[in-house]
Amino acid sequence: MADQQEVLANFLAITGSNEAEALNVLEATDWVLDDAVGLYFASHDGHGGSHGGGAGGGSGTAGHSGLPVIPPDQDEVRAPLPTKIERLYGDHFDPRAVLAASAGQFGFKQQREAAPVDVFRDFKAEGEGSGRTPAAGPGPAGLSDLFKPPTDLLFNGDWQMAKMRAGQENKWLLLNVQSNDEFASHRLNRDTWGHDAVRELIQGMFLFYQQNSAVAEGRQLASAYRLSSLPAVLVVDPVTGAKLYERTGFVDPEKLIEELVPFMEHGPNDPGAIQIAQTQSLKRKAPPPAAPPAGAGGAAGGGSRPPMTEDEEMALALAMSMEGAGAGSSGAPAAAGSRPTAAAASDDEVDDLDEEEVWAAIRAQEAEEEARRNRKTPQQVQAEAEARLPPEPAEGAPSSCRVAVRLPDGQRAQRRFNKTDKLQALSDFCLTKLPEAAEGRAFELLPSLPGSTPLTDMEQSLEAAGVANAMLLVKWQA
Repeated sequence: MADQQEVLANFLAITGSNEAEALNVLEATDWVLDDAVGLYFASHDGHGGSHGGGAGGGSGTAGHSGLPVIPPDQDEVRAPLPTKIERLYGDHFDPRAVLAASAGQFGFKQQREAAPVDVFRDFKAEGEGSGRTPAAGPGPAGLSDLFKPPTDLLFNGDWQMAKMRAGQENKWLLLNVQSNDEFASHRLNRDTWGHDAVRELIQGMFLFYQQNSAVAEGRQLASAYRLSSLPAVLVVDPVTGAKLYERTGFVDPEKLIEELVPFMEHGPNDPGAIQIAQTQSLKRKAPPPAAPPAGAGGAAGGGSRPPMTEDEEMALALAMSMEGAGAGSSGAPAAAGSRPTAAAASDDEVDDLDEEEVWAAIRAQEAEEEARRNRKTPQQVQAEAEARLPPEPAEGAPSSCRVAVRLPDGQRAQRRFNKTDKLQALSDFCLTKLPEAAEGRAFELLPSLPGSTPLTDMEQSLEAAGVANAMLLVKWQA
């Protein structure tokens, strides 16, 4: 009885009807509250209130509304709901998420891919809504921003799309496969990919694609290119998909720039790309240099050397041909004394000359001797060039920039300048690094991008010439 009283009280509170009408409805539905409430509102068509006549069943109307009372045992045919058109998704709708949800709803099995986790993310701070920013001081939020991937450099798409885009733009494909378990991966994001010169190099000559071993595509790339350890940095030919360059672990940004210089000369679609691919392939296949013999008789009595493979012979022949070409093109100019002069002529030849020609030969000889006495040594030329260099600005100065040059012998030199310094200062810096140039051999500076023209206006500032924080090439003039 107590339960019926509670149901009656709830019914009266919900419907607002009188007690007599409530008892009639509850008894008709066997004291089931939900059914009683539904029957009440169905019979009154949404107009509740106290209706004495309705409770007695004699009036045939529901209170003052004038609407007919529908008997409980008669089926009600309600009007259809009005049509509504609503937008359930935004501009960046991904249908794959809907398909995945539908597959889960209907029991289809699907393999769910684990997304890479930001290991420096502070979930507690996010839950508390602390709003900490990296500028607020050291902390996990600052570390997350410090080691974040270079999203502005990365290609947004899969590996096949990256190869297609790189081929269309005539760019080499720079691939970085990372692992969250290796701190070297996070160092690459912070130190290497955040370096200004590296970023400029990537934007100009490469299409950058980064993948993590936590996802299936990252594991497939590591397996396809036989990566023994992670992280790994590779240069891939987008046309053939061949690996041309590989470095594992952390790579210093300056070292990376130096090793990527050969790829600046030609794009993958240029005719010279074949030579780059062959050279890089020989470098990867070349055996490490053998240790020198222990004694003087090591070469003769140390046993016969194993025969060279075909790849070794090709690498040796290529190295010898390049060395011969360099020796033939890098020789110093002949000494002035090697040219035949009037002083070298015999006495009989002098006797045959007239007086005017004799005095002309004497004056030429004296002028040559005077020029030889006044000629500066290469050490003096380099010392004067170094003295003309402007002071090197401090690290991090607002107006400073760093310029790196690739010398003809393959070595690399760099220095800090002010952006307002002239190109002549950069030429003097190269002169201090090139003894052959100090002896009189002419050279030229040009940007590292393919098809660039030499820099000729030495009075132009570094910023105006577009070489601030850039990599330049030094070539001997023909």
